[in-house]
Amino acid sequence: MRKLILTLLMMLPVALSAAPAIEGTWQGQLAIAPGNELLIQFIIESADSGYTVTLNSPDSGAIKNVKAGSASFENGELSVDVPELSGSFKGTLADGSIRGDWKQLDQSLPLVLVPAVTAELSDEFKARLVGRWQGSLTVPGATLTIEMNFEVAEDGQVTGNMRSPDQTPAKFSIRDVIVSETDIRHNVPQVNGSYTGKFEDEAIVGEWSQGQGFPLTLTKSAFDPREYALELSDEARALVMGAWFGHLSTPVGSIAVVYRFEQAGEDMIRGYMDSPDQGGAGIPIKTVTLADGGITIAMGIATFKGTVEAGKLVGELNQGQSNLPLTLDKGTLPSAVLDIPESLVGKWQGTLTTPNGDTDLIVRFEKDPEGAMVGFLDNPKQSMKGARIKEASLVDGALTFGSSILRISFTGTLDGDEIAGSLAAGPNNLDLRLTRSN
Repeated sequence: MRKLILTLLMMLPVALSAAPAIEGTWQGQLAIAPGNELLIQFIIESADSGYTVTLNSPDSGAIKNVKAGSASFENGELSVDVPELSGSFKGTLADGSIRGDWKQLDQSLPLVLVPAVTAELSDEFKARLVGRWQGSLTVPGATLTIEMNFEVAEDGQVTGNMRSPDQTPAKFSIRDVIVSETDIRHNVPQVNGSYTGKFEDEAIVGEWSQGQGFPLTLTKSAFDPREYALELSDEARALVMGAWFGHLSTPVGSIAVVYRFEQAGEDMIRGYMDSPDQGGAGIPIKTVTLADGGITIAMGIATFKGTVEAGKLVGELNQGQSNLPLTLDKGTLPSAVLDIPESLVGKWQGTLTTPNGDTDLIVRFEKDPEGAMVGFLDNPKQSMKGARIKEASLVDGALTFGSSILRISFTGTLDGDEIAGSLAAGPNNLDLRLTRSN
């Protein structure tokens, strides 16, 4: 399952000028077969060149945040071309709806789009909806805790965020909310996911879709200050407190792993797993068990099982069908030292234009507590923070750096407070200009 590493719907305003308003979310039912309809949403936004259109379907995992190649709206006619789906739409705006045809390959199907409107909600229902909902999502190889938080603005619009604390502490915006007092639908664009559910008694019973569908029932759950607090025996407490580090050998290279057990208040201990080479941190540890000379450290997405040998924890990390050898040493993970000058110290920031849209990349060069040069990569939109740069060099103004785990490498030229170059990420080579921002 892809890391969850998650536009509000409103009535379109009445136009006061000759050109009618088109921005917003429009939706309609596409009859793809007798008795089989697909809800299609067109999210239309203004752009310098005219309009951009994004397609979503809460009913189809294959249609999530699909960008149209081109879109125009002239003389009341909307034309949208979607190469990724080998399809197009052309329709005419009249009497509050856009009537036209969706064409895909050799088919032409009628499609009527209307503004997606959140139903008027009673005060009683708003009080029921607002707050934190929680459920368990069972996917191949893991059971994940899912949280959804909903709010209702003064104008009645529903907003919210979602997170999967077993994978990342990051919160992702809930968008395109359509809600009545019986049903709710929404998208989480950052992870190409969506949720559809029905309100039944004190629960929302529905399905999370992210490539494929998984049942997900949510119940209202207030935050518990003792959530993820570890219940440790005196023996376990004496053994695990502090930091541990190790390295996993994987098909893509060696990945550093850090386990942290920390005092959280006078009577609470919490544990976390970090993946510094991937920019992931704060995955909560749920249980620690000592039995028959062995130790088990369980999280939502993986479990370490091993033995205590000469002050080390020696065992395997089990995740889904993978069993990877892992030895944990007590102490702080050694830095990935870079052979670069101190003049690079600082934060360098740029914007990458990718096939999936623009994203920010932050490169940080710092000195560690021992004075060695180190580097990190942040990508806030993808909830990546502190991914270690493994190698870097600066020779005659030519800067290179990279991360073998993320399969990212950069080559560029340093000129004062700017670095212009190219970032290779998988099969893509992307122009990137970094500017020192502090």
